[in-house]
Amino acid sequence: MRITQVMIRDLACLEGNATVADAARLMKEKDIGAVLITDSGKLVGIVTERDLALKVLAEGRGGDVPITEIYTPNPETAREGASVAECIVLLRDAHFRHLPIVDLEKKPVGIVSTRDFYKKLAEGMDRIFEETGFSLQIAEGEDPYTVILGPSV
Repeated sequence: MRITQVMIRDLACLEGNATVADAARLMKEKDIGAVLITDSGKLVGIVTERDLALKVLAEGRGGDVPITEIYTPNPETAREGASVAECIVLLRDAHFRHLPIVDLEKKPVGIVSTRDFYKKLAEGMDRIFEETGFSLQIAEGEDPYTVILGPSV
């Protein structure tokens, strides 16, 4: 599966002259946890809820702080053709939650978060449960191990 099948295409982007208050408002408005920072359409950084909490609130700073003082410059990215597995490994190994997806010119075309992967995983599990009747068997009180492994010998 390609990352383009999972990524969010409705991007939240700000230019470098924005403030942390601008980023927080955009996150609230779109119910998201990260905003991409661009310059002439190219990705130059990312700011996350964690950045706002640790680099602004925890330090007693205000909303007028320039976004350029707290964002992560040149964030890790993946290309449009990347596989879901590659992106999951990158997120896991680098210990972050948001991965911008860029084209060959480094223009953002999407973003994926760990929440997006959990959502896809849950959808897939629901589909498997529906197709196998697994969830109905469990709801009717059957032992899940018997349902999965069959009766013990």
